[in-house]
Amino acid sequence: MVDEQQVDTEIQFGLAMRRADEVAEQAQAIENLGYDYVTTGEHVFFHVPCSNAFISLAVAAGATTTLKLMSTITLLPLYPAVLAAKQAAALDVASGGRFHMGIGVGGELPREFEASGVPVSERGARTNEALEIMKLLFSEDDVHFDGKFNQLSGVTLEPKPLQQPSPPIWISGRKDAAWRRAARFGTGWLPDMYQRRVADARRPGVSRRGLRGNRIPSRRPGESADVVGFRHQWEVDCRRVCVAGSWRPGGDRHSRRTDKFWRCRSRSR
Repeated sequence: MVDEQQVDTEIQFGLAMRRADEVAEQAQAIENLGYDYVTTGEHVFFHVPCSNAFISLAVAAGATTTLKLMSTITLLPLYPAVLAAKQAAALDVASGGRFHMGIGVGGELPREFEASGVPVSERGARTNEALEIMKLLFSEDDVHFDGKFNQLSGVTLEPKPLQQPSPPIWISGRKDAAWRRAARFGTGWLPDMYQRRVADARRPGVSRRGLRGNRIPSRRPGESADVVGFRHQWEVDCRRVCVAGSWRPGGDRHSRRTDKFWRCRSRSR
């Protein structure tokens, strides 16, 4: 077990853009407030107007200079794997190496998958295969791949991402499959609506999979369950955890009420 006193923690903050329009203005405001990240999600069809993460973050990149750009999330199974790799690499180059790619499988809107020509039952397998391909294309030339959904015959992606061997990959999800995906492919884990009871229930399974087994810390005075989960990293064998919180637009920067902010934890020693 890792002694909690030996963990070196750096906390970074970000805000989600909640509108599909006025993207440049939102990004500039977030950067001017001193945040580290701007994030945005995507859907093809949704209950409210929804943008595309690559498009919005590209606009944000041109309107800012230091803000890190995180997709929360990219619905990877809806993309051809090579197209997702190309867009991620191009955005990382255009932004000067500021792109962080959050990955999720979606599925809460089956008609979105039906309209996109992707069986919703294949979303996990397609995501895993796409992540494998992206890792290869980001760092290697003359890539060959023979998979269930993709065949590559000696292709080279240019330009490659500035961040090598890959832009940071954040894997979203709360189920066991997402945890395994994060351990296998992720730079970090991107949970949503995470609570300590989820960790308590799944801790035995994590140990069986040989992932990190650090003890769950006790809750400190004034801490929410989210913050407790954020403080430890036994969930997956990666070095960063990004936990959703909340913030009231127009309120005090550190008031927690909603839109969203993201607390991003750096790697432990």
